[in-house]
Amino acid sequence: NQMFSARLGIATIALCPLMVAVSVETINGLVRKASKRADYDYLTNVLSRSGIYEVLRKESPNVASGQRQMTVMLLDIDYFKSINDNYGHDCGDKILAEFAGVVNGVVGNNGWFARMGGEEFVIVCLSIDSHEALALGQQVREEVEKHNFLWDNTVHHITVSVGISWTGDTSSSLEATFNAQMSEADRCLYLAKHRGRNQLCAEGIPVINLAAS
Repeated sequence: NQMFSARLGIATIALCPLMVAVSVETINGLVRKASKRADYDYLTNVLSRSGIYEVLRKESPNVASGQRQMTVMLLDIDYFKSINDNYGHDCGDKILAEFAGVVNGVVGNNGWFARMGGEEFVIVCLSIDSHEALALGQQVREEVEKHNFLWDNTVHHITVSVGISWTGDTSSSLEATFNAQMSEADRCLYLAKHRGRNQLCAEGIPVINLAAS
């Protein structure tokens, strides 16, 4: 028995480093999975609010200072509260998830798309100019407007209002630039809503006027 106990002790000591390594690897794996889940919105499977900041934080060192250009589009589904009130939150959740899929398909590799909370989403682009941003925003608006959202054998049509802000040069981090642009995009979104919804507004001017100027 003493010999068996001694052999068991030696074997345990020999296995300890391996057990510790496996445990650390398992814990690190769980941490990575948890972090990834935190970066994505559980309902829509697009980036979450924390996720878009994490992306910008990681991307910031890769963009040369003074050469950053950023477009921020703040999106808000029009009259979304009435959908929840009239058809229930399950319907609202289904529409949110499908809306995210439609917009994400339009954005593609042109930028990042995230849910900021509720029915508010954001598109962030670093490599497009103002004209391309307007075209992308208009395409998003049109695709949402013509999409058939089906719930309980009923087709729902929704629209989206978009506030757009851009800057051609920044000397601060992408996160700081994003925060500054979000403030302007939010102001433009308010104007788009105030002027009738289902439209884009950039720099305080409806896009239709921008296109004509």
